[in-house]
Amino acid sequence: MRGEFIDAAPQLNAAITALRKFEPGNTTLLDSLRFDLIACFALASKHAEAIAESQALIAEAGQRKEDAALVVASAKLAVARAYPKQHDKAEALLLEAQAVIVARLGENHSRNIQVLGELLNIAFRQGDWQKAQRYA
Repeated sequence: MRGEFIDAAPQLNAAITALRKFEPGNTTLLDSLRFDLIACFALASKHAEAIAESQALIAEAGQRKEDAALVVASAKLAVARAYPKQHDKAEALLLEAQAVIVARLGENHSRNIQVLGELLNIAFRQGDWQKAQRYA
């Protein structure tokens, strides 16, 4: 399964390159492709690549004139899986993302449900059942 994710990386990179060339102002689609690329790297255990791409995206989003808080939150959500042994780091990223997502989109938004699922997985991996119940 991990091989399938990493096999998608060249296609995602090609799409990102083409979009930058032909529609450089389409940040919504570009961000979406980059979230997919970050998740692809993380799921394929290419953690350094996932972290580097998320840091680049967060830095670029911070330079935008429009509010990029959701972009940053989404990048943090996408990269959290790149810290499989660093539960505290992954949890901190997810909690930072969750605060923005809930404030902007609401507690019942599917993106928050995704964050809660990731937090639940971390709690399970840690064997912290009390924390798992909070996230369930």
